[in-house]
Amino acid sequence: MLRVNGVNMTDLFLILLAILNVTGITYLAFKVRRISIESRSNKKKIKEIKLMTKEINKAVSKEVSTKKESKRDFQLMEAYYQLINLLDFKSPIPRTRGFAASPDLLLEIYRLIMKYRPKLIVELGSGLSTLVIAKSVQQTNDSKVVSIDHSLDYLNETTRLLNEHEIDSVELIHAPIDMTTNWYSTKWLTELKEIDLLVIDGPPKALGENVRSGALDFFLNRLSPNAVVVIDDAYRPGESKLASDFATKMPLHNLVVLDHEKGTALILPQG
Repeated sequence: MLRVNGVNMTDLFLILLAILNVTGITYLAFKVRRISIESRSNKKKIKEIKLMTKEINKAVSKEVSTKKESKRDFQLMEAYYQLINLLDFKSPIPRTRGFAASPDLLLEIYRLIMKYRPKLIVELGSGLSTLVIAKSVQQTNDSKVVSIDHSLDYLNETTRLLNEHEIDSVELIHAPIDMTTNWYSTKWLTELKEIDLLVIDGPPKALGENVRSGALDFFLNRLSPNAVVVIDDAYRPGESKLASDFATKMPLHNLVVLDHEKGTALILPQG
């Protein structure tokens, strides 16, 4: 019986073979089986065994990671097709994910609009999400949508997108970044009050890790009592802290973090 540091290598190989066969890594399983047989009569194989163990660990880790990615892709595909079926788009829509909102976030925004029927929706960061919000409120018939962006180019692209889908009810506001606060210039935002749904997906992280933190100071007292706050990219440190800070300042609300592709934080009214 071959032992290494007191470990029965025969038992170890049986466990490894079971794991490899379950994960479908047949080639490595074959090599482990061959080395196991040879090592019973040749202790010089111990070094090769240790190297193979490292290779096995890498392969199993990669297999598990691939399965997780496949599951995530399937979930995003489900969310995307639900959006297509729920919203009557008049024209093709831009790609999702990357810098754009992911389908899981967009579907959640639709669900929140249907549930809470917000009168005033304010969005930070325009684009595909603006279209989804505008199409969603067509089904409630009683909401005003305001989308704010620091980039005039992004706003022009959003305008083109809304026009393609025959939507002219969204108020688009260009609010350049104020270099003294590293947040939107508030000159054109002072009229926004009693906000029922606040969606935070801007400014972009390229301007700083905590660039979105200004949303708390400016909007906290402009929210309605039962307002809902949505924060995208909640897996990032800056957005995670922002979500916690909002929840702390809103004691009658609960913080929920959804396991979305980028993480979605919701600050929801209790009850």
